[in-house]
Amino acid sequence: VPVQRDTAYGTIREFGDTSDQDPTEPLDAVQDPDVSFGSYEALTTDSRFHYEPRGLRVVS
Repeated sequence: VPVQRDTAYGTIREFGDTSDQDPTEPLDAVQDPDVSFGSYEALTTDSRFHYEPRGLRVVS
């Protein structure tokens, strides 16, 4: 049962039975997400893009 909770993990409200709703999202059906969307690792190593961590950024 889905429940909304506060910061102390106390129950604010319960949403009741949601089993009649379709829990399947379109993105759940993607067979190979790295092929379809790429990966963060591939993006950061791709020579077409310049990636520099924020802490090491040089501003000129």
